[in-house]
Amino acid sequence: MRRLLFLCALLCAAPLPAAQTAPVDAVALAALLLRDGHPQRALQALAAQDPEDTGVDPVRYRTLEGLAHLRLGDYAAAREALERALAAARERGESPRPLLYLYLAQAAYRLEDHAATLDYLSHAESALPRYPALQLIRGQSLWAVGRREAAWQALSRAERDHPDDPRFPRQRLAWLLELGLYRQAAELGTRYLQRLAQGPRDYLAVAEALRRAQALDEAAILLEEARLRYPRDAALLRLLGQVYLQRGQTLTAAELYRRAAYLRPEHLAEAAELYRRAGRPYQALFLNMGVLDQRAKMRQRLGLLLELGRFEQAAAMADGLRRLHLLQDDAVRYALAYADFKTRRLDAAEATLVGIQDPTWFRKATALRAALARCREDRLACL
Repeated sequence: MRRLLFLCALLCAAPLPAAQTAPVDAVALAALLLRDGHPQRALQALAAQDPEDTGVDPVRYRTLEGLAHLRLGDYAAAREALERALAAARERGESPRPLLYLYLAQAAYRLEDHAATLDYLSHAESALPRYPALQLIRGQSLWAVGRREAAWQALSRAERDHPDDPRFPRQRLAWLLELGLYRQAAELGTRYLQRLAQGPRDYLAVAEALRRAQALDEAAILLEEARLRYPRDAALLRLLGQVYLQRGQTLTAAELYRRAAYLRPEHLAEAAELYRRAGRPYQALFLNMGVLDQRAKMRQRLGLLLELGRFEQAAAMADGLRRLHLLQDDAVRYALAYADFKTRRLDAAEATLVGIQDPTWFRKATALRAALARCREDRLACL
Protein backbone atom coordinates (compact mmCIF):
# COMPACT_ATOMS: atom_id res chain seq x y z
CA MET A 1 0.00 0.00 0.00
CA ARG A 2 2.88 2.35 0.88
CA ARG A 3 4.52 1.64 -2.50
CA LEU A 4 1.26 2.44 -4.29
CA LEU A 5 0.92 5.80 -2.48
CA PHE A 6 4.58 6.64 -3.24
CA LEU A 7 4.05 5.88 -6.94
CA CYS A 8 0.93 8.12 -7.07
CA ALA A 9 2.89 10.96 -5.44
CA LEU A 10 5.66 10.69 -8.02
CA LEU A 11 3.19 10.68 -10.89
CA CYS A 12 1.33 13.72 -9.55
CA ALA A 13 4.57 15.65 -9.06
CA ALA A 14 5.93 14.88 -12.53
CA PRO A 15 5.75 17.85 -14.94
CA LEU A 16 3.19 17.53 -17.75
CA PRO A 17 4.38 17.85 -21.35
CA ALA A 18 3.89 21.37 -22.84
CA ALA A 19 0.60 21.80 -24.71
CA GLN A 20 0.94 22.02 -28.46
CA THR A 21 -0.62 25.29 -29.74
CA ALA A 22 -2.17 24.80 -33.18
CA PRO A 23 -1.66 27.70 -35.63
CA VAL A 24 -4.75 29.87 -36.07
CA ASP A 25 -6.38 29.67 -39.51
CA ALA A 26 -6.97 33.40 -40.07
CA VAL A 27 -9.14 32.86 -43.16
CA ALA A 28 -11.40 30.37 -41.36
CA LEU A 29 -11.59 32.75 -38.38
CA ALA A 30 -12.57 35.64 -40.68
CA ALA A 31 -15.32 33.51 -42.22
CA LEU A 32 -16.63 32.68 -38.74
CA LEU A 33 -16.56 36.33 -37.67
CA LEU A 34 -18.43 37.38 -40.80
CA ARG A 35 -21.03 34.71 -40.17
CA ASP A 36 -21.48 36.07 -36.64
CA GLY A 37 -21.87 39.66 -37.89
CA HIS A 38 -18.43 41.12 -37.08
CA PRO A 39 -17.02 42.43 -40.40
CA GLN A 40 -14.47 44.78 -38.81
CA ARG A 41 -12.99 41.97 -36.71
CA ALA A 42 -12.99 39.76 -39.80
CA LEU A 43 -10.81 42.32 -41.60
CA GLN A 44 -8.45 42.39 -38.61
CA ALA A 45 -8.15 38.61 -38.74
CA LEU A 46 -7.39 38.71 -42.48
CA ALA A 47 -4.80 41.45 -41.96
CA ALA A 48 -2.82 39.05 -39.76
CA GLN A 49 -2.50 36.63 -42.68
CA ASP A 50 -0.34 37.24 -45.76
CA PRO A 51 -2.52 36.30 -48.76
CA GLU A 52 0.64 35.25 -50.66
CA ASP A 53 1.53 32.56 -48.10
CA THR A 54 1.52 28.96 -49.26
CA GLY A 55 -1.67 27.23 -48.35
CA VAL A 56 -3.82 30.36 -48.44
CA ASP A 57 -6.63 30.27 -51.00
CA PRO A 58 -6.46 33.75 -52.62
CA VAL A 59 -9.99 33.49 -54.04
CA ARG A 60 -11.50 32.76 -50.63
CA TYR A 61 -9.27 35.32 -48.90
CA ARG A 62 -10.20 38.16 -51.28
CA THR A 63 -13.88 37.16 -51.34
CA LEU A 64 -14.08 37.34 -47.54
CA GLU A 65 -12.21 40.64 -47.59
CA GLY A 66 -14.61 42.08 -50.15
CA LEU A 67 -17.66 40.82 -48.27
CA ALA A 68 -16.42 42.42 -45.03
CA HIS A 69 -15.94 45.78 -46.77
CA LEU A 70 -19.37 45.40 -48.39
CA ARG A 71 -21.04 44.96 -45.02
CA LEU A 72 -19.15 47.95 -43.63
CA GLY A 73 -20.37 50.14 -46.48
CA ASP A 74 -16.92 50.68 -48.01
CA TYR A 75 -18.05 49.81 -51.53
CA ALA A 76 -14.95 50.91 -53.40
CA ALA A 77 -12.70 48.70 -51.22
CA ALA A 78 -15.22 45.86 -51.53
CA ARG A 79 -15.22 46.07 -55.30
CA GLU A 80 -11.41 46.13 -55.45
CA ALA A 81 -11.09 43.04 -53.22
CA LEU A 82 -13.77 41.13 -55.11
CA GLU A 83 -12.16 41.98 -58.46
CA ARG A 84 -8.93 40.46 -57.09
CA ALA A 85 -10.85 37.32 -56.13
CA LEU A 86 -12.25 37.19 -59.66
CA ALA A 87 -8.78 37.58 -61.19
CA ALA A 88 -7.34 34.88 -58.90
CA ALA A 89 -10.05 32.43 -59.95
CA ARG A 90 -9.40 33.12 -63.62
CA GLU A 91 -5.63 32.69 -63.15
CA ARG A 92 -6.27 29.21 -61.82
CA GLY A 93 -8.48 28.45 -64.80
CA GLU A 94 -11.57 28.21 -62.62
CA SER A 95 -15.04 29.44 -63.45
CA PRO A 96 -15.85 32.04 -60.74
CA ARG A 97 -18.83 31.22 -58.54
CA PRO A 98 -22.05 33.14 -59.32
CA LEU A 99 -22.08 34.44 -55.74
CA LEU A 100 -18.87 36.35 -56.42
CA TYR A 101 -20.53 38.19 -59.31
CA LEU A 102 -23.54 38.93 -57.12
CA TYR A 103 -21.32 40.52 -54.46
CA LEU A 104 -19.60 42.56 -57.16
CA ALA A 105 -22.96 43.70 -58.52
CA GLN A 106 -23.96 45.00 -55.09
CA ALA A 107 -20.74 46.97 -54.75
CA ALA A 108 -21.01 48.45 -58.25
CA TYR A 109 -24.66 49.37 -57.71
CA ARG A 110 -23.81 51.22 -54.49
CA LEU A 111 -21.13 53.09 -56.43
CA GLU A 112 -23.79 53.99 -59.04
CA ASP A 113 -21.88 52.18 -61.77
CA HIS A 114 -25.03 50.74 -63.31
CA ALA A 115 -23.44 49.45 -66.50
CA ALA A 116 -20.96 47.38 -64.47
CA THR A 117 -23.78 46.19 -62.20
CA LEU A 118 -25.63 44.79 -65.21
CA ASP A 119 -22.46 43.18 -66.54
CA TYR A 120 -21.79 41.40 -63.23
CA LEU A 121 -25.41 40.24 -62.97
CA SER A 122 -25.29 38.84 -66.51
CA HIS A 123 -22.79 36.25 -65.24
CA ALA A 124 -25.22 35.04 -62.57
CA GLU A 125 -28.57 35.02 -64.38
CA SER A 126 -29.50 31.55 -63.12
CA ALA A 127 -29.07 32.60 -59.48
CA LEU A 128 -31.05 35.84 -59.68
CA PRO A 129 -34.57 34.44 -59.07
CA ARG A 130 -33.45 33.33 -55.60
CA TYR A 131 -32.49 36.91 -54.63
CA PRO A 132 -35.35 39.44 -54.92
CA ALA A 133 -33.13 42.31 -53.75
CA LEU A 134 -30.77 41.68 -56.65
CA GLN A 135 -33.65 41.46 -59.10
CA LEU A 136 -34.69 44.91 -57.87
CA ILE A 137 -31.12 46.17 -58.34
CA ARG A 138 -31.12 44.81 -61.89
CA GLY A 139 -34.36 46.60 -62.73
CA GLN A 140 -33.16 49.89 -61.22
CA SER A 141 -29.86 49.66 -63.10
CA LEU A 142 -31.63 48.99 -66.40
CA TRP A 143 -33.79 52.06 -65.77
CA ALA A 144 -30.73 54.14 -64.86
CA VAL A 145 -28.99 53.34 -68.18
CA GLY A 146 -32.11 54.22 -70.15
CA ARG A 147 -33.36 50.70 -70.90
CA ARG A 148 -36.82 51.42 -69.52
CA GLU A 149 -38.79 48.72 -71.30
CA ALA A 150 -36.29 46.08 -70.19
CA ALA A 151 -36.43 47.45 -66.64
CA TRP A 152 -40.22 47.22 -66.58
CA GLN A 153 -40.14 43.65 -67.89
CA ALA A 154 -37.42 42.69 -65.38
CA LEU A 155 -39.53 43.82 -62.44
CA SER A 156 -42.65 42.22 -63.90
CA ARG A 157 -40.79 38.88 -63.96
CA ALA A 158 -39.48 39.52 -60.46
CA GLU A 159 -43.02 40.17 -59.24
CA ARG A 160 -44.15 36.86 -60.71
CA ASP A 161 -41.26 35.13 -58.92
CA HIS A 162 -42.07 36.88 -55.62
CA PRO A 163 -45.74 37.91 -55.66
CA ASP A 164 -45.74 38.84 -51.96
CA ASP A 165 -42.80 41.22 -52.19
CA PRO A 166 -44.09 44.84 -52.21
CA ARG A 167 -40.84 46.32 -53.53
CA PHE A 168 -41.53 45.51 -57.17
CA PRO A 169 -44.94 47.18 -57.59
CA ARG A 170 -43.70 50.02 -55.40
CA GLN A 171 -40.75 50.63 -57.74
CA ARG A 172 -42.91 50.43 -60.85
CA LEU A 173 -45.30 52.93 -59.26
CA ALA A 174 -42.37 55.30 -58.67
CA TRP A 175 -41.35 54.98 -62.33
CA LEU A 176 -44.84 55.83 -63.53
CA LEU A 177 -44.86 58.91 -61.31
CA GLU A 178 -41.43 59.88 -62.64
CA LEU A 179 -42.78 59.69 -66.20
CA GLY A 180 -45.84 61.73 -65.26
CA LEU A 181 -48.22 58.84 -66.05
CA TYR A 182 -50.42 59.59 -63.07
CA ARG A 183 -53.56 57.76 -64.17
CA GLN A 184 -51.61 54.55 -64.84
CA ALA A 185 -49.78 55.03 -61.54
CA ALA A 186 -53.08 55.40 -59.71
CA GLU A 187 -54.47 52.21 -61.27
CA LEU A 188 -51.34 50.20 -60.46
CA GLY A 189 -51.15 51.65 -56.97
CA THR A 190 -54.77 50.90 -56.18
CA ARG A 191 -54.32 47.26 -57.19
CA TYR A 192 -51.15 47.11 -55.12
CA LEU A 193 -52.86 48.48 -51.99
CA GLN A 194 -55.68 45.95 -52.35
CA ARG A 195 -53.32 43.00 -52.78
CA LEU A 196 -50.32 43.53 -50.52
CA ALA A 197 -49.57 44.74 -47.04
CA GLN A 198 -48.68 48.41 -47.11
CA GLY A 199 -47.56 51.34 -44.98
CA PRO A 200 -48.17 55.09 -44.94
CA ARG A 201 -45.55 55.72 -47.64
CA ASP A 202 -47.48 53.48 -50.03
CA TYR A 203 -50.72 55.34 -49.40
CA LEU A 204 -48.87 58.60 -50.00
CA ALA A 205 -47.49 57.45 -53.35
CA VAL A 206 -50.85 56.23 -54.65
CA ALA A 207 -52.75 59.26 -53.34
CA GLU A 208 -50.20 61.59 -54.92
CA ALA A 209 -50.73 59.82 -58.25
CA LEU A 210 -54.49 60.25 -57.90
CA ARG A 211 -54.08 63.91 -56.96
CA ARG A 212 -51.87 64.65 -59.95
CA ALA A 213 -54.36 62.82 -62.19
CA GLN A 214 -57.03 65.22 -60.81
CA ALA A 215 -58.91 62.26 -59.29
CA LEU A 216 -59.40 64.35 -56.14
CA ASP A 217 -62.40 62.49 -54.72
CA GLU A 218 -60.61 59.14 -54.99
CA ALA A 219 -57.46 60.62 -53.46
CA ALA A 220 -59.46 62.05 -50.54
CA ILE A 221 -61.21 58.73 -49.87
CA LEU A 222 -57.90 56.84 -49.94
CA LEU A 223 -56.20 59.34 -47.64
CA GLU A 224 -59.09 59.37 -45.19
CA GLU A 225 -58.74 55.58 -44.96
CA ALA A 226 -55.00 55.93 -44.44
CA ARG A 227 -55.60 58.61 -41.82
CA LEU A 228 -57.72 56.17 -39.80
CA ARG A 229 -54.91 53.61 -39.95
CA TYR A 230 -52.07 56.05 -39.27
CA PRO A 231 -53.57 59.00 -37.34
CA ARG A 232 -50.16 60.35 -36.28
CA ASP A 233 -48.57 60.51 -39.73
CA ALA A 234 -48.04 64.20 -40.54
CA ALA A 235 -47.28 63.58 -44.23
CA LEU A 236 -50.66 61.90 -44.75
CA LEU A 237 -52.48 64.79 -43.06
CA ARG A 238 -50.57 67.33 -45.13
CA LEU A 239 -51.30 65.59 -48.44
CA LEU A 240 -54.97 65.25 -47.51
CA GLY A 241 -54.92 68.99 -46.82
CA GLN A 242 -53.51 69.61 -50.29
CA VAL A 243 -56.30 67.53 -51.83
CA TYR A 244 -59.00 69.48 -49.98
CA LEU A 245 -57.32 72.74 -50.94
CA GLN A 246 -57.48 71.74 -54.61
CA ARG A 247 -61.17 70.98 -54.08
CA GLY A 248 -61.65 74.54 -52.84
CA GLN A 249 -62.19 73.52 -49.18
CA THR A 250 -59.61 75.91 -47.72
CA LEU A 251 -60.79 75.82 -44.12
CA THR A 252 -60.77 72.00 -44.05
CA ALA A 253 -57.26 72.09 -45.53
CA ALA A 254 -56.17 74.57 -42.86
CA GLU A 255 -57.48 72.31 -40.10
CA LEU A 256 -55.59 69.32 -41.51
CA TYR A 257 -52.37 71.33 -41.78
CA ARG A 258 -52.86 72.45 -38.18
CA ARG A 259 -53.11 68.82 -37.05
CA ALA A 260 -50.01 67.99 -39.08
CA ALA A 261 -48.23 70.92 -37.41
CA TYR A 262 -48.88 69.45 -33.96
CA LEU A 263 -46.85 66.45 -35.10
CA ARG A 264 -44.32 68.36 -37.22
CA PRO A 265 -44.00 72.04 -36.12
CA GLU A 266 -42.37 73.02 -39.42
CA HIS A 267 -45.88 72.98 -40.94
CA LEU A 268 -47.17 75.78 -38.68
CA ALA A 269 -46.43 78.59 -41.14
CA GLU A 270 -48.34 76.75 -43.87
CA ALA A 271 -51.27 76.12 -41.54
CA ALA A 272 -51.37 79.80 -40.54
CA GLU A 273 -51.33 80.89 -44.18
CA LEU A 274 -54.26 78.59 -44.97
CA TYR A 275 -56.28 79.98 -42.06
CA ARG A 276 -55.58 83.47 -43.40
CA ARG A 277 -56.77 82.47 -46.85
CA ALA A 278 -59.85 80.89 -45.27
CA GLY A 279 -60.74 84.24 -43.69
CA ARG A 280 -59.59 83.33 -40.17
CA PRO A 281 -56.73 85.80 -39.57
CA TYR A 282 -56.88 85.62 -35.75
CA GLN A 283 -56.40 81.84 -35.83
CA ALA A 284 -53.57 82.43 -38.29
CA LEU A 285 -51.96 84.93 -35.93
CA PHE A 286 -52.25 82.48 -33.02
CA LEU A 287 -50.54 79.71 -35.00
CA ASN A 288 -47.88 82.16 -36.19
CA MET A 289 -46.69 82.48 -32.58
CA GLY A 290 -45.34 78.91 -32.73
CA VAL A 291 -43.46 79.16 -36.05
CA LEU A 292 -39.84 78.12 -35.47
CA ASP A 293 -38.24 79.81 -38.49
CA GLN A 294 -37.89 83.38 -37.24
CA ARG A 295 -37.61 84.95 -40.68
CA ALA A 296 -40.74 83.17 -41.93
CA LYS A 297 -42.51 83.98 -38.67
CA MET A 298 -41.75 87.73 -38.79
CA ARG A 299 -42.60 88.05 -42.47
CA GLN A 300 -45.93 86.29 -42.02
CA ARG A 301 -46.75 88.19 -38.81
CA LEU A 302 -46.21 91.53 -40.55
CA GLY A 303 -48.68 90.62 -43.28
CA LEU A 304 -51.28 89.37 -40.77
CA LEU A 305 -51.05 92.52 -38.64
CA LEU A 306 -51.56 94.69 -41.71
CA GLU A 307 -54.53 92.58 -42.78
CA LEU A 308 -56.06 93.01 -39.31
CA GLY A 309 -55.43 96.75 -39.37
CA ARG A 310 -53.10 96.56 -36.38
CA PHE A 311 -50.72 99.10 -37.84
CA GLU A 312 -49.06 100.18 -34.56
CA GLN A 313 -47.95 96.61 -33.87
CA ALA A 314 -46.78 96.22 -37.47
CA ALA A 315 -44.73 99.43 -37.34
CA ALA A 316 -43.20 98.31 -34.03
CA MET A 317 -41.66 95.31 -35.83
CA ALA A 318 -39.07 97.52 -37.60
CA ASP A 319 -36.12 96.62 -35.36
CA GLY A 320 -36.84 92.89 -35.53
CA LEU A 321 -37.20 92.98 -39.30
CA ARG A 322 -33.95 94.90 -39.62
CA ARG A 323 -32.11 92.49 -37.29
CA LEU A 324 -33.21 89.52 -39.40
CA HIS A 325 -32.20 91.33 -42.63
CA LEU A 326 -35.77 91.06 -43.91
CA LEU A 327 -35.79 94.66 -45.08
CA GLN A 328 -33.61 93.53 -47.98
CA ASP A 329 -36.87 92.10 -49.38
CA ASP A 330 -38.73 94.86 -51.25
CA ALA A 331 -42.14 93.39 -50.35
CA VAL A 332 -41.32 93.52 -46.62
CA ARG A 333 -39.84 97.00 -46.96
CA TYR A 334 -42.99 98.30 -48.62
CA ALA A 335 -45.24 96.64 -46.01
CA LEU A 336 -43.34 98.29 -43.16
CA ALA A 337 -43.45 101.66 -44.94
CA TYR A 338 -47.20 101.27 -45.33
CA ALA A 339 -47.55 100.55 -41.58
CA ASP A 340 -45.48 103.70 -40.87
CA PHE A 341 -47.73 105.71 -43.18
CA LYS A 342 -50.91 104.45 -41.48
CA THR A 343 -49.49 105.41 -38.06
CA ARG A 344 -48.45 108.89 -39.30
CA ARG A 345 -44.72 108.14 -39.12
CA LEU A 346 -44.22 109.95 -42.40
CA ASP A 347 -40.43 110.42 -42.22
CA ALA A 348 -39.93 106.78 -41.24
CA ALA A 349 -42.14 105.68 -44.13
CA GLU A 350 -40.18 107.86 -46.58
CA ALA A 351 -36.86 106.45 -45.33
CA THR A 352 -38.10 102.86 -45.53
CA LEU A 353 -39.18 103.26 -49.14
CA VAL A 354 -35.63 104.22 -50.17
CA GLY A 355 -33.87 101.35 -51.97
CA ILE A 356 -36.91 99.54 -53.37
CA GLN A 357 -36.00 98.35 -56.88
CA ASP A 358 -38.34 95.53 -57.82
CA PRO A 359 -40.61 96.97 -60.58
CA THR A 360 -43.87 95.88 -58.93
CA TRP A 361 -42.99 97.24 -55.51
CA PHE A 362 -41.32 100.31 -57.00
CA ARG A 363 -44.65 101.30 -58.59
CA LYS A 364 -46.43 100.77 -55.29
CA ALA A 365 -43.71 102.79 -53.52
CA THR A 366 -44.19 105.63 -56.00
CA ALA A 367 -47.92 105.70 -55.24
CA LEU A 368 -47.22 105.63 -51.50
CA ARG A 369 -44.76 108.52 -51.84
CA ALA A 370 -47.51 110.51 -53.55
CA ALA A 371 -49.82 109.71 -50.64
CA LEU A 372 -47.10 110.83 -48.21
CA ALA A 373 -46.74 114.12 -50.08
CA ARG A 374 -50.51 114.75 -49.94
CA CYS A 375 -50.50 113.91 -46.24
CA ARG A 376 -47.78 116.49 -45.55
CA GLU A 377 -49.70 119.14 -47.45
CA ASP A 378 -53.05 118.32 -45.91
CA ARG A 379 -53.30 116.28 -42.71
CA LEU A 380 -56.89 115.46 -43.55
CA ALA A 381 -55.59 113.45 -46.54
CA CYS A 382 -54.06 110.99 -44.05
CA LEU A 383 -57.40 110.09 -42.57
